[in-house]
Amino acid sequence: MRKLFTLLVMAVMALAVNAKEFTDNLVVSLAGQYTNTPNTKIIVDEVENSDGLYNITLKDFNFGGLPLGDIELNNVKGDSDSDGNVSFNEAKTSISVDLGLGMPIPADVTLVEGDRSVMMNDDKLYLTMSISAMGGMLDITAEYGVAKYQDDMKVTLNGASTLTEDKVISVSRQNINENKYTLTLSDFTATIDYGMGEPTPVPVGTIELPDLEMTEEDGVNKFNYEGPVTIKPFSDGTKGMAGSSIPLTLSGEMTDSKLNFRINITLSPLNIEVLYGTDYISSGIDNVTVTPNASGVDEIYDLSGRKLNEMQKGINIVRKADGTTVKVLKK
Repeated sequence: MRKLFTLLVMAVMALAVNAKEFTDNLVVSLAGQYTNTPNTKIIVDEVENSDGLYNITLKDFNFGGLPLGDIELNNVKGDSDSDGNVSFNEAKTSISVDLGLGMPIPADVTLVEGDRSVMMNDDKLYLTMSISAMGGMLDITAEYGVAKYQDDMKVTLNGASTLTEDKVISVSRQNINENKYTLTLSDFTATIDYGMGEPTPVPVGTIELPDLEMTEEDGVNKFNYEGPVTIKPFSDGTKGMAGSSIPLTLSGEMTDSKLNFRINITLSPLNIEVLYGTDYISSGIDNVTVTPNASGVDEIYDLSGRKLNEMQKGINIVRKADGTTVKVLKK
């Protein structure tokens, strides 16, 4: 009896060692609308003696107030690389969806394969699932390990404003042990309206800002960044401004359901401002104050790029003698 008990304990311990539990954000999209659900749990259990097979369980999946229960994908093939990353192959399963119509509806679940969308290491898990029912009439995408926000974005170039455009921004936590995030604006094209004829599209590329440290204040995560950023190509390979390194300042704030940020780029003689989101959660974005070294000030500009003789009330762009720029709020 004691020997049997010991074997059972060893078996349970072996399963615990092979299983990894992740708690991260799950973003669900339907008809172009995104819903972020933080603290979603996924368990990945390596099947013993299976040569790279895994069981993946999404715990307590809930969409639009509809509890769908656990989603289990069994015997999923995973390919490991030399860096310890595991890339999962496509897998399928079925669940029942209760839409309140009197009887459950069968739905097909597919674990989507491709690039970083299906990957695991010691720190992070990325998964993308598609859930389809009613002949494709119900088409849900569930992405794990990333948050997505959809809101208005406006770009101002030397005082010339773009049309307000609807943009999707991705924010992902870089690993489970650090409070650092990556903000990604993919496939960005600024449509500039100079007020003379048709608006002019300016293809830029993908802007990715890593290592953003979040500071939580009253349930709002605030973040700032100042430094160079290298533009990446469009997802289809189009170059745009890829390879260009641009200096920028960023200030923003984020909750589970809302993202706001302001980016200022000064490339003399160009002054660019990117404003994302409406109905600010707090006033933190507009209250960025930097005290410049007065003896090192070379030039002062307003947000439209016009050179000033002295700082005006509001936000000023101060270009120092050493070529660096700072934002200064004069009250």
